[in-house]
Amino acid sequence: MDNKIYDVVILGAGPAGLAAGLYAGRSRLSVLILEKGIDGGYAVFGENAIKIPKGKLQKFVSDSYIGKEVYMGIRPENIHDEDVFIQAAPNAVVDCNVEVTELMGSETYLYLSTSGKEENIIARVNPRTTSRAGQKVQIAFDVNHLHFFDKETETTLLTR
Repeated sequence: MDNKIYDVVILGAGPAGLAAGLYAGRSRLSVLILEKGIDGGYAVFGENAIKIPKGKLQKFVSDSYIGKEVYMGIRPENIHDEDVFIQAAPNAVVDCNVEVTELMGSETYLYLSTSGKEENIIARVNPRTTSRAGQKVQIAFDVNHLHFFDKETETTLLTR
């Protein structure tokens, strides 16, 4: 779970979901609330919002997780800073500050901060990236590669 993006993700913005979000927020955890809609849902955190496709939300093993706290994660290679990806996925874009750029030769790691997230987001990007420490950049999540886990057991909440 090293690559989790949020401390807590809550499925459902009904009374139970909002109460869970308030409780988690009081504990100084970064909270994400997902709401299921006709065409998918949105994950809102800080000043950012990304659209979760309907197909991804339909893969949840049970609607019983609506309103419960869960973990959300994404692998570093599924976070992009290329203009072509950002333009192709405008509903998955997050504004970030580059804290550290780690040049590894065949790839580059970006350690990013954003509103609504206390820990760094880590992205593995093309070594030709122009992103450098101290810059404000946009990144885009490949939302088809988001992962969700039960907070207690850490088992996956998605069917294959």
